[in-house]
Amino acid sequence: MTNPIPDSLGQILAQWRKKRQLSQEQIAHVVRVSRSAIVQLEAGARQLGLYEAKALAEFYGVSIEALFQPPQSMDNHPVLQEPGVAYASPAQSFRQKALPNPTVFVEALLVMLEWTAHQPFHTEQSLIHLIYLSDFEHFSKFETALTGASYTKLGPGLLGCSERSALDHLVGTGRVQRLVETKSNQTTTRLIGWDQANPAILSGTAYHILLKTAQRFGNLSPEELEQLLINDIPVKSTTIGNVVSYELAFYRQPPFFSLTHESGNS
Repeated sequence: MTNPIPDSLGQILAQWRKKRQLSQEQIAHVVRVSRSAIVQLEAGARQLGLYEAKALAEFYGVSIEALFQPPQSMDNHPVLQEPGVAYASPAQSFRQKALPNPTVFVEALLVMLEWTAHQPFHTEQSLIHLIYLSDFEHFSKFETALTGASYTKLGPGLLGCSERSALDHLVGTGRVQRLVETKSNQTTTRLIGWDQANPAILSGTAYHILLKTAQRFGNLSPEELEQLLINDIPVKSTTIGNVVSYELAFYRQPPFFSLTHESGNS
């Protein structure tokens, strides 16, 4: 008989969390780190620090040595909680939720238009997809969305966007022009930018993420972008007709360049 393969520390910590019916967000607040750090820790992509181990052991009411063992193996061991001491429940997360900001969405679109203007094949839909990639990348790095727009899965690699009205307003003010083209009975809509983005509205991190997105994915055709999104975990995990959750940004895989997977300087 072969011996069972021991669980990794990340798997063991996930077992402790699930046994107490806690979310990764709640545990992140206990040890004062971001949720993405907990995701990395449980996935084995990050080491557990001494402070974090002490905080978790105290929170669970066990020794540090016991914390490194699967919780089911500790069922018959006494809990180290002091008599008469009440352990507080995790406080609500400090992370800001993704809130829509139409003004930022408009400026982000103008930036993306400027940086991908040399690609004549880009459609209105492909630009929406590039903003989606920027939004989810920003969320995975900084736990706040860049524009806060919500994206609905319309097909395997096709997304709708909640900020279409902001885009329509952009067109109505003349800052962007819609160009409708029909070839071989197929109609496509392109956007042409006639104005520059306002640098006072977009943050430095927003510019950085938008630039990275344009550099990595801006040369893809609309069809290639859709194929890329088919394999993106947030889109792939969402059923058609539903909104793609920003929380899924922490589970993305390469070629997406989130902090979890990126090595070296960004």
